[in-house]
Amino acid sequence: GIKRPEDGGRGLDGVVIKDTQYLNPFIELMRADLFKEET
Repeated sequence: GIKRPEDGGRGLDGVVIKDTQYLNPFIELMRADLFKEET
């Protein structure tokens, strides 16, 4: 894993809330691949 000191994080700078229309096609492809392997 990634190790950082407790006070060495980047905080919430640059973090944004996803829009309701946000779509990440990678997530859908990853899920389809995972479910394909289970059957």
